[in-house]
Amino acid sequence: EVLDAIRSKSDNSGAPIAIELGSGVGFPSVALAKTMKHQGYFHSHAIVATDSSKASCALIIQNSYQNGVGNMINVTELNHMEYSSLSNLREHFFGNFIDEKIGEGFNLIFGSSLQGLFYETSKTNAKLWRTLDALLSKTDP
Repeated sequence: EVLDAIRSKSDNSGAPIAIELGSGVGFPSVALAKTMKHQGYFHSHAIVATDSSKASCALIIQNSYQNGVGNMINVTELNHMEYSSLSNLREHFFGNFIDEKIGEGFNLIFGSSLQGLFYETSKTNAKLWRTLDALLSKTDP
């Protein structure tokens, strides 16, 4: 299914496909980038790796370049628990909701240490639902 999500966005538009929240050292982002490269799908900044720690962001950059996929991963310092930060990130990569890119977003969201997002998911305004709403593509089921 992950490779299907990658192939569904094979137009090489330059827009990122995936975002990792709470990346730490970036292992999942690096692994995904290497898989994408191996599958023949390669464009700059296909993956956005985020972490709230400057030190972690530096490690992600180092690890991605050491593994030959540094130009495929955009590393961004971000607190994934702040809705406004997520919305700003989406607007940065996909434009605002007025232009022709309306509805676009990431095809794949993954991460670790995301426990804080799963509280009170029975409520429609829970952090998990707001995070997904801020980041997911509205045009790709």
